[in-house]
Amino acid sequence: MEKAVGSIQQTKRVDSDYGNGDCDLEKTVNGVETVDLHNDHGGTAVKHRTGHEMEKDKEEFPEGGYGWLVLAGSFLLLSTSFGYISTFGVYQKYYQQAFPDSDSSTISLIGSLLAGISYLGTFPCVYLKSKLGSRVTIAIGGALSVLSLMLTSLGHKVWHFYLTQGVLYGLGGGLCMISGLTIPPEWFKVRRAVAGGIVAAGSSLGGVVWPIAFQRLVDEVGFPWANRIMGFCMLPIFIFSALVTKSRLPASKRVIPNFGVLKDWKFSWFAFWYALVFFGYLPVMFYLPLYCQKLNLDQTVSQYAIVVLNGSSLIGRIVPGFIADKIGRVNVLAPSLIIAGILQFALWLPARGEVPIWLFAVLWGIASGCFVSMAPAAIGQLFGVQDNPSRITFIMISAVPAGLAASTISGSFLPIDGIGIEGFDKLICFSAAMMTGGGLGVVAFRCFFTRKLFQFI
Repeated sequence: MEKAVGSIQQTKRVDSDYGNGDCDLEKTVNGVETVDLHNDHGGTAVKHRTGHEMEKDKEEFPEGGYGWLVLAGSFLLLSTSFGYISTFGVYQKYYQQAFPDSDSSTISLIGSLLAGISYLGTFPCVYLKSKLGSRVTIAIGGALSVLSLMLTSLGHKVWHFYLTQGVLYGLGGGLCMISGLTIPPEWFKVRRAVAGGIVAAGSSLGGVVWPIAFQRLVDEVGFPWANRIMGFCMLPIFIFSALVTKSRLPASKRVIPNFGVLKDWKFSWFAFWYALVFFGYLPVMFYLPLYCQKLNLDQTVSQYAIVVLNGSSLIGRIVPGFIADKIGRVNVLAPSLIIAGILQFALWLPARGEVPIWLFAVLWGIASGCFVSMAPAAIGQLFGVQDNPSRITFIMISAVPAGLAASTISGSFLPIDGIGIEGFDKLICFSAAMMTGGGLGVVAFRCFFTRKLFQFI
């Protein structure tokens, strides 16, 4: 093992089950540990760095400058992509009233397509970025999203919304989402988690603004013009984002995602458990307003529960970033997911009144907030930014099954003519189990790098 620059204070060898080989642990003068994993079959050792000085990327990053403008553009992109997706709960409630003969699963398929195709849309995004650049890719995604809202305003049957809102907005939102998630890490390293939190906070802002706008506009001007006005509001956002959000790194010669990143089984493991978390995340976003309605609570609760939840997640996406840059991104991500799952069991499952609903919305919003912001920062730290677009693409593609099936599976627990909250206990337990299981999987992922409780990772 090559010595790091400077004197080595202490070197010790520990046994490890990882990779069926040995693990060499060195401490440098900076107190930063590096782990070299040796394969018994022969081959080059793979070094994993677990502190700022030993991150995968060694070169200097701007840490600001034009990067702040990139953050602003990415923030707005997330507000119109992931932020809009997280508002589908209010659409679900509206569609259930507009199409009373359709069951919850049939209507939730709109949201499933919207989420699933937006995650799948990250694949063509990488191709378009390599061919046309990030700005043109964002412009195309924005145009498809605005067109989707205009066509959604014309729909009057459920299958119309499958195509206009589910497929079309899903594709446009996916192009914008991957651009907003992958470009900021090229501008920040030390502040990467904070930058990621700021970007992800855009989805929280969108999750607050769009539900309020939709419900107010539906009451004032009706469903068709509500969607048209929202489309007109999004248009300048997409124009601004397309102008300012540019990549710092030269375009890759590859025109498709680099499948080589999947050869790293640690990354594949992380992608699997990240996808599992979506099975616990999306049912809350889609069914909390309907749950409030089924409880016959005040209409304000069913209208604004999801707004309060998204507003609280703004805290959970920014504040943990400052902590994560000090103690490690995975160290913050894993416990937050487990806490979010426990909150579903402890608060949502027994909730029968307004106070428990508000309490759950606030606490779960905070706990689940870093789910979106912390994963890209952790991936950038542990695997580097060189193939970061490819890795984020595969992370999002891994969530496609959850995007397509999570709300439909959850909706299958609810009978068409169910009385009150019949079936919601099964829905909540399913969602909570997936969220908690995903968090435990991330804990196992952390153990592959280090088993020390206070290690930066």
